Formats: sequence, structure tokens, C-alpha cells
Amino acid sequence: MRPARSKVSLQSRGSLWRLFGRVIVMLATLWVVATFTFLGMRLIPGDPFSDPKVTPQVRENLYRKYGLDKPLYKQYVRYLGNLSRLDFGVSYVQLGRSVNDIIAQGFPVSAELGLWALLLALFWGTLLGTLAGLHHEGRIDRYATFLAALGVSVPSFILALFFQHVFAFRLGLFPVAGWEGGIARFLPALTLSILPAATIARLLRASILDVLRQDYIQTARIKGLAHTRLLVHHILRNAALSVLTYLGPMVVNITTGSFVIETIFNVPGLGKHYVQSIYDRDYTLVMGTTVFYAALLIVAMFLVDIAYGLLDPRIRAFGAKER
Repeated sequence: MRPARSKVSLQSRGSLWRLFGRVIVMLATLWVVATFTFLGMRLIPGDPFSDPKVTPQVRENLYRKYGLDKPLYKQYVRYLGNLSRLDFGVSYVQLGRSVNDIIAQGFPVSAELGLWALLLALFWGTLLGTLAGLHHEGRIDRYATFLAALGVSVPSFILALFFQHVFAFRLGLFPVAGWEGGIARFLPALTLSILPAATIARLLRASILDVLRQDYIQTARIKGLAHTRLLVHHILRNAALSVLTYLGPMVVNITTGSFVIETIFNVPGLGKHYVQSIYDRDYTLVMGTTVFYAALLIVAMFLVDIAYGLLDPRIRAFGAKER
């Protein structure tokens, strides 16, 4: 019993060390993103107070107020210190508002839009991919493949304008833009879901075709396993592993909303603030939202690794395979 306990203890200790190492890598990645964003904002031409209407004296006072008159390394140290306290600073353009408040106000809207789009993408992507994979080279496969290729090829802003023209102007079923009422969510969510749905369908179709060629599927069919059980527990479960690789960044991108979609449909989400902050050279808002998005992406990829382990027992959550 003792050797077995020692082996379990060593495995647990190894898992903790892998988890610790993964956290260090995540923090280092976030530091690299924050550093490059800080330097990039200082290297691009212009600044938040380069408006010709701002007099040199006022500009000098604003520099002094926000610490922009200090050496670059001091600004950087102060910036990292604020990040360590999860303080993104105050907006240089939206007076009286902190970046944390802007994120807290805009992100729930983007997340709600992204959630509806994510549900649509998972439903249509899974349906099209499964039908295409199970009816390979049939009529359903050709239709599903055509729709998926169309969804990947057509830019989102073209789809947005098309949906506005057809469903809003022509048919009058939905409002052209805005965020008032539940019905206003449909068009932006539909537009945002097309690309990920098409990508999921293509990935799932290819994975299902690969799984169907495996020997254990043929063996299960010979043994007379029920079709539904075979589809859910063997085909889809194994085929979903390839989709998970795409699911991490897709979830972050779709739940934070699309900058273009939010602008076209006038959705008051975080993406709209982000685009405007770039035009305004609002250093703190650009840096804060960039770091926020990067943190979401890093966490999402970490959760994808865990999901791999849940779907495939051979894969450990932190990258180690069972022996």
C-alpha cells in the first residue's frame, strides 16, 4: 500500500507543480501584452491632448496632472503598479470616468450579445457539421458545406448590412440598430454568430469523418450499439475535441462582442468604447481594455485545457498524458 500511496502523492505533487507553472506562464504572457501595449501607445503619433484647440499651457497642465511629463520608465512602473491592484486608471478623454467603470458598464452588454451569438453558433454549427459528417458526399453534405463556406467567406460587416436591409428595412421585423428591447438583440447576435457557426461546422464535419473511420466505431456497430448512444457517446464526444481548440479564443471573441458589429448596430458595448478610444488616443482606456481582453483569452485557453481532460480521460487538464 505504501508504494501506491507514494505514487499517488507524487502524481498529485506533479499536478500542482504543473498548475503552478501554468499560472506563471499565464502571468508572464499578460505582462508581455501589457508591456507591448504600453510601448505601442507611446510610439504611435499624437496623444490624448493633441487637439489644436488645446493651448500649450493647458496641455502642459494636463501632462502634469496625469503624469505624462515624467520619464517613460517611471510611467511604466506606475502603470504596472496600478495593474497589480487591478486599477486601469482614469480615462483621459471621458472626463470623470475610470477605465474600470467603463469596462464594468460596457462588458455586460458585450457579454450578453456574445452569449446569444454563442448559443446560435453552437446550435447551427453543431447541426450543420453533424449532418454533413453523417451524410458524407450526399445532398445534405453539399448544402451544409456550401453554407459553411459562405459563412466563412463573407465579411461580417457585409452580413450586417444585408440583414439590416432585408429584415429591418424590407420586412420591418427587427429594428435597424439600438439595444432597447429583446428583439433588438437578434440581428447583431445573428450576424456575430455566422462566422463561428461556419467554422464549427467545418471542424466538426472533418472530425466526424475521421472518427467514423476508426476501428472502435465499426466494432460498436457490429455489437449492435444503439444509434443514439453511438452518436452521442462515441462519435460526437470524440469529434468535439477538435472543436475545443477553436472554442477558447472563439468564446472570448464572441462574448466580448465584435467591434464592427457593435458599431454598425449601435450596441453600447465595450467594443464600441475600444474603437473610439483608439481614435481618441485614450492611452489608459486602450491599455486597460487590451489587457482585459488578453486576460479573458488566457483564462479561456486554460479552461479549454481542462475541458480536454474531461472529454478525453487520456489527456490531463494541464497537458500531461496518462501512462
